[in-house]
Amino acid sequence: MAEQAYSKGSSKSEQLFELVLELRLMEMRLDMLIHVIHVSGKRMIQQGTDGLSRGDHSQGVMRGLPILQFIPLHQDAFSRSPGVRTWLENVLKGFDPNFLTPEGWFEHHHDFGNYVWCPPPAAADVVVDLLGKARHKRPEGLHLVVVPRLMTGRWRRHLQRGTDFHFLMDIGPWDTDTLLEPLLIFIALPFRVHDPRLKEQEKLLEKYGGFLRQAWMRKVSSGSRRDLLREFLRDARALCPMNIMGRNPSILVEADKEIEQLIIRATLDAFWLRESSTVRGNLAGALRMEKTNDRLGMPSTTPPMGLYPLRDAWGMQCALNILDRSMDAGLYEEKVQYETFRKMRSVPTNVTQAGVGAMDNVVGAYERSRVWISKVPTHSFWFSTRFMVGLHKRHGEIIKQDWPLPIEVLHAVGKLLESQWRRTSDKGERKRCEEMGVWFTAGFCAALRGEEMLQIELAGTANSLKFMKDEATPHFCLRILGRTKGNQLSGANFDLPCVATTAGTNLRPGRWIERLVKTIHDKGRYTGRLFQRKLLPSRLFEFEDDFFTLLERVQATTDLIREDLDLRDEAGISRTIRRGATDHAVNMGVADNLIRAMNRWRSEIRSKDSGVGHTMIVRYTTLTSLKPTFLRYSNSF
Repeated sequence: MAEQAYSKGSSKSEQLFELVLELRLMEMRLDMLIHVIHVSGKRMIQQGTDGLSRGDHSQGVMRGLPILQFIPLHQDAFSRSPGVRTWLENVLKGFDPNFLTPEGWFEHHHDFGNYVWCPPPAAADVVVDLLGKARHKRPEGLHLVVVPRLMTGRWRRHLQRGTDFHFLMDIGPWDTDTLLEPLLIFIALPFRVHDPRLKEQEKLLEKYGGFLRQAWMRKVSSGSRRDLLREFLRDARALCPMNIMGRNPSILVEADKEIEQLIIRATLDAFWLRESSTVRGNLAGALRMEKTNDRLGMPSTTPPMGLYPLRDAWGMQCALNILDRSMDAGLYEEKVQYETFRKMRSVPTNVTQAGVGAMDNVVGAYERSRVWISKVPTHSFWFSTRFMVGLHKRHGEIIKQDWPLPIEVLHAVGKLLESQWRRTSDKGERKRCEEMGVWFTAGFCAALRGEEMLQIELAGTANSLKFMKDEATPHFCLRILGRTKGNQLSGANFDLPCVATTAGTNLRPGRWIERLVKTIHDKGRYTGRLFQRKLLPSRLFEFEDDFFTLLERVQATTDLIREDLDLRDEAGISRTIRRGATDHAVNMGVADNLIRAMNRWRSEIRSKDSGVGHTMIVRYTTLTSLKPTFLRYSNSF
């Protein structure tokens, strides 16, 4: 009472009032500061004051020990009992708590997160001021203040007003039999300014606060108190969850509303991963295990689930980017397909790995196998195994393949081109016919994609025309520049052999390649790409109109292509020819491994002459023993 009256400056008790007045007057006369500090009766016994009243001079200060030894105003709770910190770490497991040092009081208290303050009693008033500033700046923060009950007149009343709840701890790691005064733990709960949810918070305080303050709680073990406090803080933190932007959402910012909607969508997508029956089964199994543990007096089988930290520890921001990409307009459907927007998840990986020190930590290495530490958000467990899989299940996937070019249509295209080439004398028109002749026939026989056609080199292909005079198998080679999807040798060129005239259906790619090379040479060009128009390098859209015009002429003049087929929508200059070549190769009985090799599907093909297996990423120009094998592919057409 004397400490409270002195800190307040007055008292209804006449005796206490006179005592306070006398002490205040003494401060003024002597220009000094007087601190009135309440101590427990056990401390009075230790320091010798209690024994002195009975004439006992054998304890405490009466033995010559300094009085300050018995009043640890400068020691915080952790230094007096290290077990308190361990106990709090268990309480806050999953909260990612920050245990502030005195230096951190002034530097880190205003950041986002969950904080534990542990000031000595003599400095607790400083924490009161700093805590007020921290809560004003970051109201969504969770704060715990742990102080021994000493010198409370300087800070207790203000700390009670600045926090939501407090309780005493006098068992477990803080044993009052040896530490004398109990420990005070103050809790400042988080809340959102735009949606404080004060009613829910009040219910939590009534539910848990009543338990923790009950006198019978002293009989409850410290472990049970720990679990109860953890449950309380978990429910309180759930009222103010993840923060991506580093600030509170604002009703005035339109983007904040969209972010909240995307977060909800991403969370629901993660729920899509598990079937409801699986979730029910897991819950039933967990409840049964806990029931068995309680009956046998064993601890819980599963670790505390804790609480997610107040930061993006999942990769939620990357998930929002992918969700936004998934809402873009699609080419064939209303929205883009999963295979299109899922590629965005590799962007953070590539950018991070391009940064400083991104791949310098090797976890394990055995021969050629390596495992690296990755802090990329898209590699998190939630993102890769929850969100992306759930998003795929919700969004589904519609695979739309290009219409395959039938061999009959290819022959019809060849006849149209031959007729048009013979009728016209215009060099430009003839060159366009020759380009399409090579594009259709050579691309079909070599199973090339549209992008690969643009990588055919003029000089290398022209030099291979000498093989057109080969008596056994007249042929030429399409020299492909650089890397393609199946050939990843950086800077390596490779040749694809192609017969001049196919034995299967009498296609004549050799005639068209000779005509095109001669036309280009007549114009004085001997280097560069075979297909070259206005742009350097050429782009597919420069050839698309000629490609589709030929197919539409076949559709209009023959019954080989059904009338209701929208060629410009169903077909594609990139893969229509390759798909047709693959289908025709299957129909002609070409071996599967040869089909995969020609399509460069990372397969192996074995030369009967050498008996050595070669992957298709090996430079083709060196595999002379394999040329007959590849020629059998085009010759079968």
